[in-house]
Amino acid sequence: MMKCKIKEIDRVYLACLIDSEGCICLAYGNKNKQILRPIINISNTDKFILNWAYNIIRRGWISHTPKVLHHKVLYIYSIGSKRDAIYVLNIILPYLKIKKQQAQLLLEFCKNHEHGKYTNRDFEIFNKIKFLNKRGVDEY
Repeated sequence: MMKCKIKEIDRVYLACLIDSEGCICLAYGNKNKQILRPIINISNTDKFILNWAYNIIRRGWISHTPKVLHHKVLYIYSIGSKRDAIYVLNIILPYLKIKKQQAQLLLEFCKNHEHGKYTNRDFEIFNKIKFLNKRGVDEY
């Protein structure tokens, strides 16, 4: 495995950004076919911090939502390929606190999935990540 050239302090800060302002998920579906694809997002109204993250990682893209009256523009930094997700998850995994389980599951999916062939385990991972990311109050 290649040695990571990103400073540890930057890896820690990236993990904090993703833990607090990010999302680690598997998206299901595409325009014409049903596929599972990894997504790692960081959303913020401060474009500076997303540009910083992009300049550290050097993968993915930054988009934004349309301007809405009385709202700031929301910027979204996205990682959307298996190769790039593996790269980012390996950088941040040791430092994640809140989204560590989602990261471990997504990393398992990215490393084991064969293009176009979905297993029961792939859908188990999809459902576990979806459950972990669910909003609302935990039921006891």
